[in-house]
Amino acid sequence: PAAMAEGAAVSADALSPVTAGFLWGAFAAEVAALAALAVLVVVIAVRCLRGRFFDAGTVRLLWATSWVALGYLLVVSVVVTLGTNLALRDLDLAWRDLDAMDWRWFVLLYLFMMFVSLMAVAFRRAAAMSRNQEGLI
Repeated sequence: PAAMAEGAAVSADALSPVTAGFLWGAFAAEVAALAALAVLVVVIAVRCLRGRFFDAGTVRLLWATSWVALGYLLVVSVVVTLGTNLALRDLDLAWRDLDAMDWRWFVLLYLFMMFVSLMAVAFRRAAAMSRNQEGLI
């Protein structure tokens, strides 16, 4: 109720079921993607702490992390934008009243995805060099 008075929340009764479905679906997808990213990062950290830097498993985990981050960027961003635009329609607000996208979070996650992709390429090349040099790297 206090958040509704400040304009930070909307009553579910004011939204159509489709709008609510989009917004709840975006929330569920965001939670699932962030949980998957957290688990993947922890598994990568544990593997690296055990000294398994340049093996195929670490490279695959890095690629998986990059793909999950990309999926988060595309799926969650699109569904949130659709849900927000539908909410603006349901509430008779102009599209200028609310930005449907949190651009700072989007840019940070994009940079994270690019960094993890770069690490995956570097680790894959290091793994190939390690095999060629008989483990001296």
